[in-house]
Amino acid sequence: QGYATTDGNCPGLATRNRHTQRVAAQADAVADLGGGSCSFEEEARPPFAKRVAAMPRVVVQHHKFLVMVCINVANLVCHSVYSVLAAFFPQEAKAKGMSEDAVGIIFASFAAVIFVCSPLAGRFMSKYGKVWVYILGLVIVSLSTICFSVASMLPAGAPFAAWCFVMR
Repeated sequence: QGYATTDGNCPGLATRNRHTQRVAAQADAVADLGGGSCSFEEEARPPFAKRVAAMPRVVVQHHKFLVMVCINVANLVCHSVYSVLAAFFPQEAKAKGMSEDAVGIIFASFAAVIFVCSPLAGRFMSKYGKVWVYILGLVIVSLSTICFSVASMLPAGAPFAAWCFVMR
């Protein structure tokens, strides 16, 4: 079932996958240097074989931890920006002629878009990968927030209200 044999000092050594082939090759190298037999028993393995096999896992775990930290920091910043708007946007909107109901709709539209787009993002995640979809989402939210900040330069009335609604 997919067994491969190695050649060299131990022609009968059977291995199952790349990892065991790599460890077997290391054992053969140690045996060639006079470091012992080349049987593939636990005690005949070179002392560094377990460490070498564990190193990719440590790198992957470190990478996953880094991704988790970046995702959490990005979420913190994104929601911090959203909550900071509540402190000054209603006064700015009122000065530009918007009603309190319109301000509430603008704030609610952010959550509504997230709710509506989540199933679509889930499909994209299974197709393109979680990281790329998350990065794309962060870029879209960042650009829309930057564009939203330009709203204070727009004239009062309908242009201001429409811009705020679309960018949120």
